[in-house]
Amino acid sequence: MKRTFTFLIAAFMLLAFLAIPMGMMGQTTVTLTASNLGLTGSYTTNTEKTIDGITYVYTDLMKNSSNIQAKANSGTIRNTTAYAGDITSVAITHSGTARSTTIWGSANGTDYTQVATGSGTITGDFSGSGYKYFKITRGSNAAYWTQIKITYTSSSSTVATPTFSPAAGTYVGAQNVTISCETEGATIYYTTDGTDPTNTSTQYTGAIAVSETTTIKAIAYVGETASNIATATYTITTPYTSIPDLFDAATSSSQAVYVTFNNWVVSG
Repeated sequence: MKRTFTFLIAAFMLLAFLAIPMGMMGQTTVTLTASNLGLTGSYTTNTEKTIDGITYVYTDLMKNSSNIQAKANSGTIRNTTAYAGDITSVAITHSGTARSTTIWGSANGTDYTQVATGSGTITGDFSGSGYKYFKITRGSNAAYWTQIKITYTSSSSTVATPTFSPAAGTYVGAQNVTISCETEGATIYYTTDGTDPTNTSTQYTGAIAVSETTTIKAIAYVGETASNIATATYTITTPYTSIPDLFDAATSSSQAVYVTFNNWVVSG
């Protein structure tokens, strides 16, 4: 009886351990349409579009009504930025009759394997494949896709709040502010005009030069999942190199003037 009880406790603990990573896994879906791909009424060649941090490249696609029209034999779309997690499915919904639309998958973005082909509504099951890239190709007839849905796993249901370096505060002279996020695969967006950022704001690609008092707000996205907004205000003061400049600043401005003597700072 004691051995049975011990075995049951051990089995329960094992199940609880296995449930931790399962509970942390999340599913994120990105939907591609003619609108968010920026398609127009004429076919394009090797056009890139970045959506939620993932870059897609497409050839011979155009907007027809509200549909994505793929030119016969040459209409293609694929992602060139790897998804943060593995792709679990790619689903295409057609408008009207379509033939020979094929979905492909790849782990490295170079070597592709056919996952599904057909008409109507096609779902390519990528489960367990380890694929982080997809590609859709057209056959001998033009297709009209109402939407393309890509579902992929993310390691957590939450995205870490971005952090700033250096930290918010008062500095003498301009600063180069960097923003980072601990969540793998996250894309950061920011504003400097006091408005709250979204995934349509300026994408962070490198250090931000701050030469005057500025408030930076930043948000991170993994797919359509967003972090909390981080805010940092940088007050930039001007160093003065002569007594007359210091006197003029102190008597003509309502802002504090800082004077540094080695490790001592006097303000007034």
